[in-house]
Amino acid sequence: MPNPIRLHWDFILPTRDLHAAWDVFSDTDRFSRSAALGFQFSAEVDDAGQGVQTGNIRRMGVKIRWEEEPFEFEAPRWFRIARHFFNGPVALAETELQLSEEVDGIRFNYTVALTARNRLTHPIVYVDAQAGLKPTLQKTIDKALRHLVDGSAPWGG
Repeated sequence: MPNPIRLHWDFILPTRDLHAAWDVFSDTDRFSRSAALGFQFSAEVDDAGQGVQTGNIRRMGVKIRWEEEPFEFEAPRWFRIARHFFNGPVALAETELQLSEEVDGIRFNYTVALTARNRLTHPIVYVDAQAGLKPTLQKTIDKALRHLVDGSAPWGG
């Protein structure tokens, strides 16, 4: 499997309120809706009777489905989400957020890692990540920052 394509943000948030930063950035459903990613989620039960979070999205006319690992987190400092895709060019998407208190604010360390299904789909995933996903996430992070700092931006979708 090819190496993951990483989209990464690392900067100091203009706040000292760790809990407020956590409230804004850990709500992944609200974040995804604000970014207009088109994710649709559902809960299913697997053959062993365990609850499983699944989701889907339409990209380029194709319905792409995934199953999520259980949400890992240590509020108000860290979360990780991993999604295993059944079809499409991406095999695995991992999102991780780390918030830490610094002298001049809260360090925001956010990474999205996309692992292409194979070497043939790697260039497609790379172009889509750089040209589509990264600018979209940047706009959403900027909107979340405005909301965090002064409450000016509508937040969520």
